Amino acid sequence: MCDMKPIGILQQLSETCNDGVMDVKNMRSWVRQFKEGRTSCENKPKEPRPCTSRSEDMIARVEQMVIEDRRLTVKQIAANAGTSVGYVDNVLHDDLKMRRVSWRWVSRMLTDEKRLHAPQCVRQCYHVTRV
Repeated sequence: MCDMKPIGILQQLSETCNDGVMDVKNMRSWVRQFKEGRTSCENKPKEPRPCTSRSEDMIARVEQMVIEDRRLTVKQIAANAGTSVGYVDNVLHDDLKMRRVSWRWVSRMLTDEKRLHAPQCVRQCYHVTRV
């Protein structure tokens, strides 16, 4: 094993490779890693990032919060759920198909029951305004 100090190694590299070698801080780090048992200059494969896709559990949690209090803001829901505002916004709009109407979250999707009554409501509203 080489007993040279990092500055000596750096000087030899500079003489051999001219400009473009690493700085002293990086050289010290490499020397330390090799003394600790590293055997290769190749980068180790990195761990994959944790999956941040929307989970069914989190979607259900956000939905439950909205059902309990439709006046919650996206920031409040995110704080209560322990996640980001963007994540909650995507869950509300993309997964739950909700939008904000007059300070309340409402579904953009008609339920089967509402779909059956919609034509009657439209006719009643039309007749009331025409009379």
